[in-house]
Amino acid sequence: MLRHIKYGVRGLLRTPGFAVTALVTMALGIGANVAMFSVLNTALLQPLPYRDPERVVQIWETKALLNSDRITVAALNYQNWHDENHVFDGMAFIKGAVFHLIRSGEAKTVQALSVSADFFQLLGALPLIGRTFTPEEEKEGANRVIVLSHNFWETELGGDPRVVGQNLELDDGAYTVIGVMAADFYFPEFGRKWDLWTPIVLTPGERTSRDAHVGGVVGRLREGATLQRAQVEMDRIAARLGHDFPLTNAGAGVRLVPIKEQAAGGIRPTLTALLGAVGLVLLIACSNVANLLLVRSAARRKEIGIRIALGARRRDLLLQLLMENVVLAGLGGAAGVLVASALLPVLKLIPANIPRIDQIAIDARVSVFSIAVTLLCGVLVGLAPAFRLSHKDISDSLRGAGKGSIATGHRRGDIALRALVVTEITLAFILLLGASLLLESLSRVLSVDPGFRSESVLTVRISLPERRYQQPEKRLQFQSHVLESVRHLPKVFAAGLTTNLPIGGQSWSTYFSVEGRPLSVGEVLASEQRLISPGYFEVMGIPLLSGRMFRDQDSGASPPYAVINDVLAKRFFPGENPIGHRVKWGRPDDRDYPDWFTIVGVVGSVRHRSLESPTSPELYMCSQQMAGKLAPADFSLVIRSHGSMTPLIGAVRSNIANIDRQVAVSDFRTMEEVLSHSLAPREFNLVLFGAFAGLALILAWVGTYGVVAYSTALRSHEIGIRVALGSDRRGILRLVVSQGMRLAAAGIGFGLAGTWFLTRLLSSLLYGIGAYSSGALLTAALTVSAATLLASYIPARHAARIDPASALRSE
Repeated sequence: MLRHIKYGVRGLLRTPGFAVTALVTMALGIGANVAMFSVLNTALLQPLPYRDPERVVQIWETKALLNSDRITVAALNYQNWHDENHVFDGMAFIKGAVFHLIRSGEAKTVQALSVSADFFQLLGALPLIGRTFTPEEEKEGANRVIVLSHNFWETELGGDPRVVGQNLELDDGAYTVIGVMAADFYFPEFGRKWDLWTPIVLTPGERTSRDAHVGGVVGRLREGATLQRAQVEMDRIAARLGHDFPLTNAGAGVRLVPIKEQAAGGIRPTLTALLGAVGLVLLIACSNVANLLLVRSAARRKEIGIRIALGARRRDLLLQLLMENVVLAGLGGAAGVLVASALLPVLKLIPANIPRIDQIAIDARVSVFSIAVTLLCGVLVGLAPAFRLSHKDISDSLRGAGKGSIATGHRRGDIALRALVVTEITLAFILLLGASLLLESLSRVLSVDPGFRSESVLTVRISLPERRYQQPEKRLQFQSHVLESVRHLPKVFAAGLTTNLPIGGQSWSTYFSVEGRPLSVGEVLASEQRLISPGYFEVMGIPLLSGRMFRDQDSGASPPYAVINDVLAKRFFPGENPIGHRVKWGRPDDRDYPDWFTIVGVVGSVRHRSLESPTSPELYMCSQQMAGKLAPADFSLVIRSHGSMTPLIGAVRSNIANIDRQVAVSDFRTMEEVLSHSLAPREFNLVLFGAFAGLALILAWVGTYGVVAYSTALRSHEIGIRVALGSDRRGILRLVVSQGMRLAAAGIGFGLAGTWFLTRLLSSLLYGIGAYSSGALLTAALTVSAATLLASYIPARHAARIDPASALRSE
């Protein structure tokens, strides 16, 4: 075996041009696969850092009347789940929160997750230093303790090992650090990266309400309990609650989601499709190297014949040839790992929603994958050439039979070469079709009307410390000061506030009632809700369809008003004018929200979740009429201006600091950047799929060129005779080019048959089109044809210049 390996290395050193070409080809194919598998491994395969993570599940409420299978949980429902189930070892209640880290007189927003005291014990996650929470700390006043994330500990506190026991000023109060979690700890709730954790303390209203869906639930299945059995048990509890509390729980159910699936989110189809695409690139690379080896084998016919004549066993000969190719693949694999290592930092910079993307690395599982892929490549690229050489007739090999003519000895080899090239073209066509489909999908998404004008709009997120701004009146006063100061800035046309930006992926849904329309038991009307200030519609360019918008004169002293969108108007006020009707939160007899809001206007629909999501009913309330009710502590400021946004950012930051330096201001973005961020996952898919398709096209081009050039060289005698008999230059060009175009036609034909597999890979990633889009098919076919034409034309030009006397004399 060692002798075979040494011989293989010497053979590569004797043919450096072949070695470099083959190694680069394999390195690109293997490197791209290792890099993509590293991403998939971290996001989907790597176990979460919990004890027995397969027993951990996320528990959601469902609401058939809202057609929703994942909504947050009411605290009273959670308490019933916790007390009545017999399939969970424990459950923990969690709730997102925002704190403000006060340093040098300025505030910075900190993402926190408030959790039950047994949250970390339930997950089986141990802190790196310090401890986690105790049940006694889950009480008002005793809950001013925090556990830090590893990243927050390092970036904000410099990784100080003595941090336990120190105090951090959060929201005008001191919180004691009691622990720091390990670097790999990750919890996939609400799609955020948490800076710290605090004990959860619910308000009296949250603790006693089945309508206030405020948090999430995570549970640990008992040993031996299956997910199916747990689902049956939770369905039983949900049915009982629906019977006992029909006003709030009718039609409500429970959905259990394994934590691994919860962590993966919607990225699984994307990564699966991309791994499939990069796998096709690897097959093309292997086909290309196999082509090179088949051509190289022509020069070794005599050597193999002599070895067989001297008594070499064909089995040993086959083993040696395979070992030579494994050596080639091993070197290509090592180079591929280096290529993957270089690609990983680039992948981490791509703005895509990939879980734990910062933890992507080449670990033990990825190393095993790279070794397996390398060995597979070695076998794939060497099997056909090895069998071809080891089964040749000795006499033909020693005589050098077939020199110069396909017909006299190279028919099988030529068929193998053509088959490999057709395979490359087929796979390249499929990848190009996929890239074309993703490009067309992105184009269709971009053509969707978002319902607003994004140009020249600056946004900034403002978060008020809740302890200092507990009274809604203080919040409204601060908002009023901000709007007044910003509207007086140079080049500012309008300014407004909103709880949620369009295309932000976040939404606040609520039940509502229409005056004079009683609801049956279990019946609900639902819409998305926005709290906005006067001027918001003008800033965003949202069109007014009827009635009026909110005015500065609309205050807490005037009757409460509402504006609805056209979807809500058509769905709940069909055939009538909604202006003048009154609506309210909750059911008609809900005492928690007694106020009725008069509808004064109807505006156009806005794509709030994403450009691909359909528009929904929307109910807008005027934030400055919310004194004593529901004035938001976190909101976005939107400003329409012209000119450069950079000076405006500094001016806005300075104005807010002058009002209150301890208010956190963050996330300065234009609405065009918000739109671009919402498209990042699609752009990620397109960039990677397009890169793989481009690489596949280059490899297919090289393979086609090599086969056509090799075949043309073998036909030099025939071409010389054709020229001597009067064939012109155009005829020779047509003869050689037609050979390559026949390969392209066959590859495109097989590629069309393979679009079924492409449909299964990309179905969840496409928008508004199918896998048989005529535009995408035409683009892929023309691109492959053009590349094949160019690959064939170069050797065709060389063939057209053959001197017949020289060609015939060489024979």
